[in-house]
Amino acid sequence: MSTLLTGGLHPSALFGWSQGRHSTAPARRPRRRGQGLVEFALVLPIFMILLGGVIQFGLIFWSAGTLSHILNDTGRWTVASQSCTPAAVQTQANQIASYANLLGYSGPASLTVTSAFDAGCPPPDNTASVYVKITMAFKVPIFFPFVPGNGNISAQGQFRIEPAPQ
Repeated sequence: MSTLLTGGLHPSALFGWSQGRHSTAPARRPRRRGQGLVEFALVLPIFMILLGGVIQFGLIFWSAGTLSHILNDTGRWTVASQSCTPAAVQTQANQIASYANLLGYSGPASLTVTSAFDAGCPPPDNTASVYVKITMAFKVPIFFPFVPGNGNISAQGQFRIEPAPQ
């Protein structure tokens, strides 16, 4: 090959040959030591915050489902027992909550239960409709401070009290 065609360069300089032999080694890249570590250090806090938020919201939703289950069981007990006193409803709700897996339940002071009965409770017959309205409030432990609502959850239900079978 003439130097006229190659612009005055030797063919080995043009094609990466070493004195007529082909080189199989890849071209050297500049070293980037520590780049992966810096990227990991930038991404890790964001990933941990995201993971913590997912875990915290999962615990809140689990506790909300458990509180709803406690409310329904308490309402079912109130209707079946025909107990028309708020103290009995609160005692039964706390007893059910102690058996449930309510995250952070530490006793009657941690669960707020209010109940309101219609007049004429218990009903004498099927002609009267008597309802009980039960409201429960609970505070789920918060592990990550950026969660909105501070872990306050509540559930409310209205149940019809049937007359006693005769």
